[in-house]
Amino acid sequence: MTRPKIQLPTTVLIVLGALFYLLSSANVATAGTYADSAHGDPTFGVNRSTAACENWPGEVCSIGDCTHCHDTFDPSICGVNELMLFADVFVSKSNQFCQKCHCTDATYQAVTNYPYCVTFGGRTAFYGTIKKQFTDDNSQPDVCGSRHNTAKIRNIIKDNGYDWGFGADPSPCSACHNPHLAQRIGSSQYHPPYDPDKSLITLPSERYNNPANLWGDDPSERMNQYASQFTDGQYQAPYYGSPGDPISGPFEPANDDTADGSNLPDYVTFCLDCHRYPQYDPDRDADVKAINYSAERHGGYPSNDCSSAPMVPEGTLKPPYSDFPNSNYVLSCLDCHEPHGTHKRLHLIRRMINGEEVPADAVSCDENEDWTQICERCHDLTGHSTGSCVGCHHYHGGICPPGGTCTDKPCF
Repeated sequence: MTRPKIQLPTTVLIVLGALFYLLSSANVATAGTYADSAHGDPTFGVNRSTAACENWPGEVCSIGDCTHCHDTFDPSICGVNELMLFADVFVSKSNQFCQKCHCTDATYQAVTNYPYCVTFGGRTAFYGTIKKQFTDDNSQPDVCGSRHNTAKIRNIIKDNGYDWGFGADPSPCSACHNPHLAQRIGSSQYHPPYDPDKSLITLPSERYNNPANLWGDDPSERMNQYASQFTDGQYQAPYYGSPGDPISGPFEPANDDTADGSNLPDYVTFCLDCHRYPQYDPDRDADVKAINYSAERHGGYPSNDCSSAPMVPEGTLKPPYSDFPNSNYVLSCLDCHEPHGTHKRLHLIRRMINGEEVPADAVSCDENEDWTQICERCHDLTGHSTGSCVGCHHYHGGICPPGGTCTDKPCF
């Protein structure tokens, strides 16, 4: 397979073998499913148009063809990289396979992916590519930025970590995205019209153990279903873009009037696949606590149960969270957090929450200093005591029983 051209009988055997592998292996999608994916779509799928990419001698590969990623006819690299990819799976934080295209300086096919708060929240665009979100200097903690560390993710999932089935040298991106399944949610970069029946994420625990399942494309895998398991639990979508009308929106993620989470993937279950376990952030050299979201005020624990001493009501909530104290609002993780990287904000905090701008962190990078700017996107703090919100309240504080204390902050 390292010769410039392969004779037709040999090629037929290779193709038949590859087809059998695609249909039988637990780590890739079937051919039909791949054709529906963002990479396999024959109109906008993967297309290394400037590359020497031939699936049959003398013919150029069609858009979405497997050989745009799995290079079998270039004698200089054929069989050199894992899974016969045209580049190494993982080299460093700024040089890995997916970032060959998901960047502005791509040699072949530059793909623009804005942050969650831009595409699904309506913020003015910045950080236009996945590579920049992960690797930009402003995503580093010394300037108050943050990111998911891809090297750490790779080390967590490799060698069948958590019994999830990943191999010895997995792409860190594949922990959350199955490249053979991930779909394009909308018809353009800003995705109108938004299609909730499409999804680009896969549960890490299902990547190999349930390989045909995209997460969030099914109505049973949405935020309204997650919230409904708790007493009075309901999901209320935050505003999209600038604050809207308490009744009509527009609301995330589709910039329309759907507000109950029936169009939003269950990101809590998705994120907790990893974050139910204690983690470690090598960028900050700090531990990351395991999260029990069912026992948190922003999660399943009744957020409207604040009447017993020494606890006091949490204050008035801003629209569209106007039914408090009669509702137990269960938030999506991505209502407040970015999944990839954040410009000058610690803890992957979004730069727009509930339709309002969240300022960049102060240069001091004191994680207690600017939390009020975040909390007041949803909480009306008029007349409340001054100082940092986390001086008394913890964003991952655990259960606050009457007369007791949160995990590491007082209840009042």
